[in-house]
Amino acid sequence: MVVLLYGIGVFSFSFYFKYIRGFPDVRYRDIVLPQRWERINRTIGRHLIASAHEAFQRGEPQVGIHYLRAGLRKSPDHQDARRALAQIHLLRGEHSQARSLLLDGLLHHAGDARYVAGLLEYLFARQDDESAKTVCDGLLTGKYAANATTRQLAAWGAATACYHRGRYDHAADYLVGHRLTFTREGRLLLARIEWERGYPELALNALRALAAEFPKDEEIHLQLASYLHAHNHPDERRRLLLLLAVARPDLPYPRLSRLEEFSRAGETDRFETECAALLRDYSGNPSALLAVGDFAAGLGNIALAQRVRALLGDEFLSAQTAELLVAEARMNAGDPAGASADLDALLAPDRQLAPELRTAALGLRAVSLFGLGRDAAGQAALHEFMSRPGLRPANLQAVAQRLIGFGAVQAAHAALLRAVEIDPLNQAALTQLLQLEIQSGELDRLPGHLGQLLQMRKPARATLLAAQRVLGRDQLQFSPAHRQALLEVERHLAVTP
Repeated sequence: MVVLLYGIGVFSFSFYFKYIRGFPDVRYRDIVLPQRWERINRTIGRHLIASAHEAFQRGEPQVGIHYLRAGLRKSPDHQDARRALAQIHLLRGEHSQARSLLLDGLLHHAGDARYVAGLLEYLFARQDDESAKTVCDGLLTGKYAANATTRQLAAWGAATACYHRGRYDHAADYLVGHRLTFTREGRLLLARIEWERGYPELALNALRALAAEFPKDEEIHLQLASYLHAHNHPDERRRLLLLLAVARPDLPYPRLSRLEEFSRAGETDRFETECAALLRDYSGNPSALLAVGDFAAGLGNIALAQRVRALLGDEFLSAQTAELLVAEARMNAGDPAGASADLDALLAPDRQLAPELRTAALGLRAVSLFGLGRDAAGQAALHEFMSRPGLRPANLQAVAQRLIGFGAVQAAHAALLRAVEIDPLNQAALTQLLQLEIQSGELDRLPGHLGQLLQMRKPARATLLAAQRVLGRDQLQFSPAHRQALLEVERHLAVTP
């Protein structure tokens, strides 16, 4: 009798799932055998996800989202559904939900290099370096079911997270410890570390070797071109970008280099002709258009930045980024009032702004207010910017550099102090802070900051020599802290020529 009742119950459930609920892939034997009940959930989940797709196609987004969530609960290993739902959260400005959803996916996709790479890219784009490092450490230590490929990816990710935070010693430890120093990614990151530590020739030589080995690699060539520009090697930079243009005619960056030359030479007609061609050729490519917008912002060309903004239309993140670039172009063109007005509109309470863009806009607004001579308002804006969650020291360094340009040295000093407070191991921020203290004569905290820098493996020799000159002044010989700092700097310079 019990067996008969069980059989009737199983048949009833099978009939219910297949015909009433509309899940035709649920089989009779799946319900009979308890060990196959997980398959029922996955089957129902896939069916719900398919129904979500149909609802979106019918123009019923709320129904689609409902089905997508329900389907993912039943089938949590469905990667496409997880990505789609995370993308919906991002489009709605629900960043914490998207982040949680993607992090939870590691329980199912830790062995999938595509998923892990996408997650790290998302976290780095959000400047969430600490979460990225936590994820990578979890993959490396066995918290997640990683494989050899995703563990190597995790080692690179952890090194990159440390690099973004200026923890160059720790970044190098990850690269060496996981044998990444001979890979393309590891060598590129080591070159960047050498540059940030203050060893430009080491960085340039490493990148020259990489560029010769990877003649079509966009990232390597553009990084080398950037460093050549900063280190005043214009002819080599021009040749490098010409070779890249031949190897990769699809890229906008070599053409932007030509635009820069036309602008510097005052060849207005050629500049305008090439601008029009660039905008026409890349009108359907948001990332290329943003590269043009970034170039326009750096050049202070407001008209070009506005043309880029108009071409991007209403595409959410790209359009917001382009608006910020227009404000930056105004700032670089010497129009802090126009920049301030643009930023006020961008930061209006009724605007949904991506968190990383809001952070950048707040910093730029603070700079614009100092540029207008509104120091009290600038201080308030700077405080709001410095209180942002997840703030990177690099954000503070960039703002400090702009503030110095407007003569707001004390505000710049406060920004760099905050950067070092956020991350005492950030070598780039600490070096910039020391350089500002040396140049401005703010020497009270110099011994302590020098002590921090000397604990790191490769402090910039130029910074230590400048500190030695300042600490050797007669008026500082009566300060025990400054005298001890001078002895430590001289000892370090003696053993590291």
